[in-house]
Formats: sequence, structure tokens, C-alpha cells
Amino acid sequence: MESLLTTAPAKSQMVADHIVAEIRAGKLTPGARMYGMRELASRFQVSFTAVNQAYNILEDKKMIVRKARSGTFINPALKTNATKMLALITTVQEKSFENYFEPLLAEAADSNVIPIVGVIDGEKDWQDTIKKIIMREPDAFLIDVEARQFKLDELLKACAPFPCYFINRWEWHGIKPERAVLNDYPAAYGMALRYLKERGHGKVLIVGHHNPPYPFMREYFKKASTWADMEFGKELIYTSIGDIERTPTVLKKIFAENAPTAVFGLSDYLVHQFLQYALSASIDTSNLDKIGLFDQSYSNIPGHEFSSIRFNLQKIWKTVFNYCNKGKNSFVEYIKPEILIKQEGRGEIKTGIMKEIIL
Repeated sequence: MESLLTTAPAKSQMVADHIVAEIRAGKLTPGARMYGMRELASRFQVSFTAVNQAYNILEDKKMIVRKARSGTFINPALKTNATKMLALITTVQEKSFENYFEPLLAEAADSNVIPIVGVIDGEKDWQDTIKKIIMREPDAFLIDVEARQFKLDELLKACAPFPCYFINRWEWHGIKPERAVLNDYPAAYGMALRYLKERGHGKVLIVGHHNPPYPFMREYFKKASTWADMEFGKELIYTSIGDIERTPTVLKKIFAENAPTAVFGLSDYLVHQFLQYALSASIDTSNLDKIGLFDQSYSNIPGHEFSSIRFNLQKIWKTVFNYCNKGKNSFVEYIKPEILIKQEGRGEIKTGIMKEIIL
């Protein structure tokens, strides 16, 4: 008997939480007829008593109204277009991704959104951060984390029953997102390689964070190299900044014979770090063509500018806020990047989007 008393409220609360999440996501709209008790009991494998208790919870919150001889309905007075509270869960820090949060705050104000930001670390108690945010009852979660640190099922379970929208990146190899507004990273990589090839470079060094690259990254490279018509092992060489740091002779071997004439860093920071290590190894990089990613301060040092691929984060935030406000439940949109061509020492910048890129 004690077990029934302790579990029944939990089950009724679970049912109520799921209904609230569907209302906030726009799946259940004001004035719509509520699910029947038999349907909910079957769906959640609970008793009619638990469903009735869930109805009581929802009625106390003024989420539903019961009408004699008519049925139960979502409260017509609910204002689903009111200001939404959206919680961003991210591993991004300002020092690693410049101008990441500023567009978020600007677009939130224009989109009638109140943002909550939770910066988490996969090696620490990130679930506790999410629990604290859930206590504030956000309308949805925006997620931008690295797959190597988080299992997707654990992440979704921690955020339940609130809907999750993925932004910026999707790194779970072999799994397709359901709700996402993503930067088109394969297009960015293809854009950089195509730019270097059109400038006559037959051998390009790619500097990344990890070696070997993670599966999702290998898929990015496969698409980008195909589009640029460049082959790994022949025209493209990959190494990580960690390899260069741990083994200084790596660069000397790469530049010993048939040296690359261009370098593509998977961030401007990696190009900058590569140049520092090359200088220490007495490798002349003065004539080396360089292109990075994210248009950070590292590619804009006066007298030492280099080209970069820029993502339109403002468009990312604006698009996902629009989907959230409309309660969209199924969408995946990729935002195309743009290339910034900078001439070293002149500070001249030309921008352009390669619209013909199809990956």
C-alpha cells in the first residue's frame, strides 16, 4: 500500500508534465479538446486514478477547463504567443567562440524571448545544472554541445518533458536530428578548400583539434573534399594541434618534401597556434596561404590578417526563436556560411557566399 501511495502522485505528475510540454510546444492549442482519460491511461501505462489526478493538477494550473456534458479542453484563455523562456544548454565559452552570446541576447529581445544560459561540462555534474533550470519551467531547451561529451539519450532524458531544439552543431554520427537549426559545417569546409584550390594550391594542410578526427568530422571532410575535388593523403594532409604540440618534429616532416602551400585551420585560433609552432620550428610561413573558421580576433591582427569562414549566428538565433514561437515540432534547417577574403597587411575584406555549394 505504501508503494502505491508514493508512486501514484509521481505518475500523475509525469502525465501532467507531458501535457504541459505539449501545450507549450504548440501541439495542443488553446480551446482544443483534451485527450481522453482512456487514451492517456493507455499511452502512459497508468491507472484512471493517476490520469484524473493529472487532470486535477492541470486544472489547478489553469491549463485545462472541464465543461459539464461537453468534455475537457485546453484553456482557451492561454496565451501561447506570450513571451517564451528558452534555456540554452551549451559547452561554448566566450574565449572559445567569440561573439557567440551577443547575437543571442540581441535576437532574444527582438523575438519576445527570455533566455536562460547554462554553460555545462561533460566531466562535471551537468545534470544538476539542467535540474535547476527545469525548476524555472522553461518553454524549451536550446542545445549546443559536443557529442563526445554527451550521450544523446541521456541529454534528452535530463531535459524531459520539455522540447529540445538543437542549434549550431549536430555531432551524433548516424543519428538524424528532429528539431534543429544548424550551421552548415561541411559547406564551410568545402568552401575553404575550394577557395584554396581555385587559388592554385595543390597541397593543403588541415589543422584540427583531434587526431584521428571523430566520425562526424570524417563525414564532413568526405563531403567537403568531394565538393572541392581534392583527395586526402595526396592533396590534403590532416594533423591536430595536439600532435604538433606534443611532437615538434611533425611540422618538419610535413614541410620537408613537397610541402603544403596553404593551411586551413578548423578555427582561426588553430591557424594562429600553427603559425606560432611553425615559427619555433624555423619554418617559413610568409608565403603560405591561410584560411580559418569563425572570423575571430586571431585572423584580424593588424598586419597579419588571414581569410576566414564566418557563420551567421544572428540568423541562427532568429530562425530557432521563430520556430520555437510557432511551436514547430519537426524541422531541420542549415544556415550557409560566408567567406571573408582578407589581404594580409592591408586590412581589406571582401565577403561572399558561395551559393552554388551543394553537399
